[in-house]
Amino acid sequence: MTDINFTEVMFEVNSFPNDYVGKEIEITGFVLKDSTMTPTHFALAQYVIVCCSADASPYGLVCKYTTDYPADTWLTIRGTIQLEMQQNKNTTVVNVTTAESVPKPARPYIYPSM
Repeated sequence: MTDINFTEVMFEVNSFPNDYVGKEIEITGFVLKDSTMTPTHFALAQYVIVCCSADASPYGLVCKYTTDYPADTWLTIRGTIQLEMQQNKNTTVVNVTTAESVPKPARPYIYPSM
């Protein structure tokens, strides 16, 4: 996955998760957490801008890993897509096999290709 196809890949995986179960994926983004996540779960996201910086929204996937990374840590992860029951619904989750800390990019935003 690259910055150029990030939004298309995220849309496909989130919209049709059954088609991607068992497939390997590599993503770069920042760790995003909320109060419902366990220490082994986090979202790996990037801010997507459609119009201007005021509409920047995080977009990514839930990840499961043995290491608890602090929020806003930038990582490149590799893992396998699976479905996991969370809050009474099937959720697309990346079962992370490797994670590497990376520096925050100079341009940390994604601009979807039109």
